[in-house]
Amino acid sequence: MSTEEPDVIESPSIVRRYGSPKTYKRRQISSERMMEPFEMDLGDFAEDDLELKAIDECLSRNRFPFLALPKDIQVLILYMIDALDLLAISQTCKELRILTKQECIWRSQVLKKWCDLKSHPVRWKEYFYHRTAFVARKSECLTWKCKGVSENDLPSPRQSLSASVVNGNVYYIGGQTSITSRFDDIFVFNTDTRKFYLPNTKGKPPKFARHTAATVGTKIYVFGGFDGVGTFFNLQIFDTEKCEWISNPPQHGETPVPRTNHAVTVDDKYLYLFGGNDTTNPQLQASQYGTFGDFWRLDTETMVWSVPPSKGKTPCPRSGHHMVTIDHKIYLYGGGLWDDSNKMWLNRYNDMWVYNTATGEWTEIKQQCAPRVNFISLPHWHIGCFIFTLADSLWCFDTLTECWYELPPHGQRPQKRFLGTAVKIPNKHEVYLFGGVYSEVVNYFDLLSWNNASIYNLLSLPDMSNVDQGDISVYPRQ
Repeated sequence: MSTEEPDVIESPSIVRRYGSPKTYKRRQISSERMMEPFEMDLGDFAEDDLELKAIDECLSRNRFPFLALPKDIQVLILYMIDALDLLAISQTCKELRILTKQECIWRSQVLKKWCDLKSHPVRWKEYFYHRTAFVARKSECLTWKCKGVSENDLPSPRQSLSASVVNGNVYYIGGQTSITSRFDDIFVFNTDTRKFYLPNTKGKPPKFARHTAATVGTKIYVFGGFDGVGTFFNLQIFDTEKCEWISNPPQHGETPVPRTNHAVTVDDKYLYLFGGNDTTNPQLQASQYGTFGDFWRLDTETMVWSVPPSKGKTPCPRSGHHMVTIDHKIYLYGGGLWDDSNKMWLNRYNDMWVYNTATGEWTEIKQQCAPRVNFISLPHWHIGCFIFTLADSLWCFDTLTECWYELPPHGQRPQKRFLGTAVKIPNKHEVYLFGGVYSEVVNYFDLLSWNNASIYNLLSLPDMSNVDQGDISVYPRQ
């Protein structure tokens, strides 16, 4: 559908404001439907004789002068139109394309279509698009495929590495194939050229794995990790602009104990850290593999560590959990308590918590349709208000309805794996999965993509979100 300005039939100003017959036809909305709510003299809206003449000409040709109405009346009309017509209207001219982007209009669309929201999104139109694509139509817009990169160009198989995105490039750091075999390299994947390369760096990381990494600006903040022999690592930084690895950056205040299998996330300039393991700490029980339940915050501008305020009940100690930040709220879920002496999980957690960075309050979420699976050290990411986790199936959590959905695969379904990576590329409809372990350590490289254009067609199809999901397989023990 064309998004160009309407062709000039009359004077440019009249056609730009009131549209051509061709444009009007594309709206798929008749003048009778548009005029039904109104019993008024449209001439009252004319500011001068020229506008009054233009209105008369539009009405004489059975064309409704919608853009001659005051803005508040235009918005009121758009409130009453369904989403399919709203998307059609947005394609008619520049003025309507801008007008239909208003969040208040899409707020109306969301609340008319769904009444199960526990909280409200920051971006209503984005939420409408995503929920339609991911949930209402059972992820028909999501497509998996094995990325077409030759085996020789891929990094070697590895698990327990980190992946971070800076300016559209994915930085893969470290990893391991066994307890003592660990990597000290940095691979970069350029999402434009679709190629891997090894950058020439000043300094290099240690041979380590089971660390975490998070991006603030053009710097990657790496915390923790273990070399497999006896050394746990503290904070390290990779400056992608200078291509420099900084092993001992200056830090202030009390710092967290070095650890592994923890989780980090970023909100603005702050890096948040929770939990993890440390077998070298004599104060912790060896049978519980030194499991932490502490919560830390790093100001990346001042490099000051602090313990953020934590009101209410807090999550219990754990490792192998996941953390995601959405609109200044940190979602923490999954993980467990590992017994290293018996090589088994003492506890596996299916709970979910949210931390409000503005109020400092923790809240345990009462999940709807919670899956009977254990989310421990799995690839995960978020798109808008939706958190995705890849286990036996692809699971999607709507943070506004607090409900889980199991999404069917479309395309080449990726191999389930633990301790791999997943990153969403900003400004692109792409998620890349790399590495991990299941029966063996792998270097599988998978792409998940989606197309907003196809949502227009999905709006005319029935909502499938309430269809019975059938039996849900139980997550196997690790």
